[in-house]
Amino acid sequence: MAYFILENGKLAKHHDIMEQRGLSYGDGFFSTMGVYDGQILWADGHKNRLTRSAQRLVLDIDVDGVMSELIRLAEQTEQGIIKVIITRAAQSVRGYGYDDGRACVLIKTMPSDIYQGVRFYDGIPCQSSGVAVLLDERLSLRTPRFAGLKLISSHEQVFVHRELLCYQHTNPAIVEGLVMTAQDEVVSGAMSNVFYHLNGAWHTPPVQTCGVDGVMRQALMAKFAIKERTLQRRELSSIDGLMFCNAVRGVMPVHTLIMADKACALRRDFGELLRAHEA
Repeated sequence: MAYFILENGKLAKHHDIMEQRGLSYGDGFFSTMGVYDGQILWADGHKNRLTRSAQRLVLDIDVDGVMSELIRLAEQTEQGIIKVIITRAAQSVRGYGYDDGRACVLIKTMPSDIYQGVRFYDGIPCQSSGVAVLLDERLSLRTPRFAGLKLISSHEQVFVHRELLCYQHTNPAIVEGLVMTAQDEVVSGAMSNVFYHLNGAWHTPPVQTCGVDGVMRQALMAKFAIKERTLQRRELSSIDGLMFCNAVRGVMPVHTLIMADKACALRRDFGELLRAHEA
């Protein structure tokens, strides 16, 4: 058996990277963590994600051991991002199937000053308010096994994010894109979960059949007793607040939503909720 890689028109022998099931089949999941002052933000939430995702995908990992290494790396990183990918180890059977849950744990550390100038409220980073745009790319429904997981087979997000980047090239004020399902229901941002204010309360779309149940999403729902509510596209003109969040950037408030070249001003700021709770 031999492996080759073809790059820039040149063929060369390569190691057995094609046996990595994450590359061949997208068989695995990942988590991306913010690191501030040598600590993983919402470490317990990431630990729960590792546990839940590994169980759902039948992957055998020592979650406590993985977290110990991640915590140690965070101390060395001081500030930045850590990404961990869990994928099934090479199997003795050919094709998509598998014999066992042996797993590979891949970790990447990215030191940076991503939180310089960012205000923290009760341990939650809050970015400056920005502009969001409604995207055309959609996300499809998931079967129950994969509901809410952060899968490495994220081809839909590739094109969602590409559309967002195209908008950002012409309008640098755009910080996120609002994404819908094929059923015209709002589900998330291109790189984040979404919360919206309607009828006097903050809500977040359910992710049981589409989207990712993010670590930051879970933390905010628990902290502020925010409930799930489906948001239809036709209701977007009625919302008066919008916010995106993820476990690295924290809270990303939005003051303007662009829909079909129409800019809608949003007066509700999620930052007010953070500031009031801290006070």
